[in-house]
Amino acid sequence: MKLPIKRDVGFTLLEYWTTFGEGKKSPKTQEQYRCAARSFYRAMGCHLVPIKDKFGNDTFKKTIVGKPTKMKPAEATAAVVARCEQFMDEECLSASTKSIYLRAFRAVMNSLVKEKAITKRPELTIKAGARRKQDFLTVPDIIKIRDYDGPSKLAADWWIILYLCNGSNLKDIASLQWSEDA
Repeated sequence: MKLPIKRDVGFTLLEYWTTFGEGKKSPKTQEQYRCAARSFYRAMGCHLVPIKDKFGNDTFKKTIVGKPTKMKPAEATAAVVARCEQFMDEECLSASTKSIYLRAFRAVMNSLVKEKAITKRPELTIKAGARRKQDFLTVPDIIKIRDYDGPSKLAADWWIILYLCNGSNLKDIASLQWSEDA
């Protein structure tokens, strides 16, 4: 992917990261890159300032301010990555969130290497996040719902129908009609 940044003018890591993230197709992926950049620069000592609208009111958008925003891509060393990881630990970010942010950083650095803006990226180890939370009902719990005989019996019956239909849409199930021909 060619990014509209001129090497002869020079650019900061933040400028490249922002442009790289905005070049992603999915809005969700773009937002992950923005969040990763915000976390990275907060770890470097920057802070977020709300962007004002034309009337001087705060908007929901924020910009990163601080001296580290001038960091060049070559200045992102293993020590900087370690500082970022330590910050994420102090902020009590989940393993999944940390891995998302570090993968975003790695992708930006790999792109910089590919564009020959830097010679190599800093080494980093990305720990796997939690794959799946084990939040599910056990068979005895489902049997309790099936055998429920309280004031919300109808709701329990509908839940069992949805469960047995493997998560079908309620609208689709509600539109089913009984037929003697079947």
